Amino acid sequence: MGGATYTVAPAENPGLTGCTGSSSAKFQVTGEPNEKVKISLPKNVTISNGSDSLSVRTSQAPSGGNIRFDAGGNLTIYVGGDLKIPQAGLATSGLFVGTPTLSVTY
Repeated sequence: MGGATYTVAPAENPGLTGCTGSSSAKFQVTGEPNEKVKISLPKNVTISNGSDSLSVRTSQAPSGGNIRFDAGGNLTIYVGGDLKIPQAGLATSGLFVGTPTLSVTY
């Protein structure tokens, strides 16, 4: 029945819902001071343990249409997500890994 959803917030010290020992991804980007940027991140990323795959719905911070490098040309991006685990028995346990592609253009 139903399964469970685990959430890692896209933040420095994420509030974790339903899971322990997890953290958001942190990316440090440099560019032209105060320049507006566009961040592209897929809405879903597939993770696998070699025999089973699960989908993670991604989230990022900052988000929106007015993201800029700071006055020193720095930008920190955090990526988190929601993972829905199907009901017991539909996925094996283990380490699930995946590779999201994050693009920053300006």
